[in-house]
Amino acid sequence: MSPVEALEPKLLKIGPVSLTPSTVAGKSAGLTFHYGPYAVGSYAEGGYTAFVPWTVLTPYLSAEGTAIFGGAPALDDGKAPQ
Repeated sequence: MSPVEALEPKLLKIGPVSLTPSTVAGKSAGLTFHYGPYAVGSYAEGGYTAFVPWTVLTPYLSAEGTAIFGGAPALDDGKAPQ
């Protein structure tokens, strides 16, 4: 493997990811990445989540990929995605 191939970004290799619930039924508002303690900070800071809205992803998605996204993030327990 060349050094360039080793640097190729792969969605599933940057951390656990989940679809973010949307205000539109049957759609996702984007992707939420989940990082545990020590992954990006000290254990005392706890885990981290990072939200990427679907509108940022659209230039990189196929028609099938675009079809699963829409709406705004549905709030859970009064917390907005970070």
